[in-house]
Amino acid sequence: MRLFSWIFTFIIALFIALVLVLTFTQQEFKTTVGAQIITYKTQQMPVYLYVAGAFAFGLLLGIIQGLFSFFRAKAEIARKNKTIGELEQKVLYLETKVLDEHLFKEQIQL
Repeated sequence: MRLFSWIFTFIIALFIALVLVLTFTQQEFKTTVGAQIITYKTQQMPVYLYVAGAFAFGLLLGIIQGLFSFFRAKAEIARKNKTIGELEQKVLYLETKVLDEHLFKEQIQL
C-alpha cells in the first residue's frame, strides 16, 4: 500500500511538472507586462513570474498555517498527556488506599 501511494504521488507530481513546463513555455506567459497595485507600479516582468510569485506566496501562507496548526495541536496533546498523568497518579493513590483499607479490615477481623 505504501508503495502504491508513493507511485501515485510520483505520477501526480510528474503530471503537475509537465503541465507547468508546457504552460510556461507558451508565448503568452513570456510576454512582459507591468502591474499596478493601487498607486504602486511594478517593473515590466514576464507573466510567468507573476504566476510563480502568486504560487510561492500561497505556498508560504499554507506552510505558515500548517506550522501554526501543528504546534497548537502538539501543545494540546502535551496538556492532555499531563492531565492523563495526573489522573493516573490519582487512580494509583486511590487503588492503594482502598487496598490498604481492605487489608486493615482483614487484620482487624483476625
